[in-house]
Amino acid sequence: MVSSPGERLQRAITLRQLRDLVSFINRCADKDGYLPGWIDREGKTCHRDSINLYDVVKYVVNPATAEEKCSYVELVAPACTTAQTPRWFVSHWWGEPVKDFLACLERHSRDRGLGSDVKYWVCAYANNQWKLSADVTRDPGDSAFRLAMGRAVGTISVIDEKAMCLQRIWCDYEIYVSLTIKEEKAAL
Repeated sequence: MVSSPGERLQRAITLRQLRDLVSFINRCADKDGYLPGWIDREGKTCHRDSINLYDVVKYVVNPATAEEKCSYVELVAPACTTAQTPRWFVSHWWGEPVKDFLACLERHSRDRGLGSDVKYWVCAYANNQWKLSADVTRDPGDSAFRLAMGRAVGTISVIDEKAMCLQRIWCDYEIYVSLTIKEEKAAL
């Protein structure tokens, strides 16, 4: 899978790969849904129904990618895959439950007849957590986020129950850029 800085936007994740991730989390849970040894940011044991991306990166993404020092997408992409080009960019807050996040993308795909192999650019899975400075640059215009927004046909904003994403500056930036990219593309 791609790992050069120029190809960092090619690390979109499929619904199938996201479902596999959620299945893994479910398999790690005990009969009551708790994830023994997985402690959230508030000091509580994570639960499969409420685990968020902060905890998934800590307990799944980072341990899984530690040896290869790669992005999660690079790890789970099928052998011989050279790119998973994003069709959609996803703007969201890391604090929403991963199962709710997946449900939103599944609904998006179902409503548009996109199937399980539609590719979504999701920062936590696309960015190499071991080399974040390559993906999250000083100038947001040069970041992997901005490159992926430019490549995608559109942006999905996942709004959690409390609309926390609208209070996050990165999410606001992503929505702003997505709207102005649309205007730039229309002008061409």
